[in-house]
Amino acid sequence: MFRINDFSKILLFVLSFSFFANMANAQFTLGVKAGVSYSYTLFDGFASPYAAGFLAGITSNIELGKRFFISPQLYYSQKGYSIDLTGIYRINYLNLPVLCGYRITSHLQVLLGFNLGIKLNYKIVTEDTAFINTNTLHRIDPGMSAGLRYQLDRWGLDVSFVRSLIGIEKSEQTSYSSNIEGTVFSQNGTLPESEKSKNIAFEVSIYYLFGGK
Repeated sequence: MFRINDFSKILLFVLSFSFFANMANAQFTLGVKAGVSYSYTLFDGFASPYAAGFLAGITSNIELGKRFFISPQLYYSQKGYSIDLTGIYRINYLNLPVLCGYRITSHLQVLLGFNLGIKLNYKIVTEDTAFINTNTLHRIDPGMSAGLRYQLDRWGLDVSFVRSLIGIEKSEQTSYSSNIEGTVFSQNGTLPESEKSKNIAFEVSIYYLFGGK
């Protein structure tokens, strides 16, 4: 017997097929990007000191009309924060954002979408040494990305804001407080999701788009 659940699957298949068929007929442009990242980690609602990093990778445009486009990307970025001016807590990610773009003018564009960060490793870098670890942070860092783009011909400038949507640490994070003497102690209960450690990054990059199909 034909069920409503079967109909929903067929409808989903038809819509997916139509979407990818349109993608196949859309103009596709591939490019490269490189730039800098200024990031920090949000701990218990408080921001750590900024750390500068590097980013580089691949960008692309899939045209959906005169105004709208989709920009899938794949790039490496360095996130983390500074440690008392003596070192950097560096987290290296491979990012796979899929951004929806809208052309405000012929040069100015706005982008908004989802960013999937895949952690490669993290390390504490000081003047004398670098300690590498990969175990205490989640491998996946899902987040949101929003930005502005200014384009002249095939060259362009991207300014983006990227933020984690969930906590980046594997273990449950406990809130901390201090008494009048300055002694730090943990409080009962774990932090709510909104206050767990999250990556915050401001990225500035230059890109170049090659010829489309």
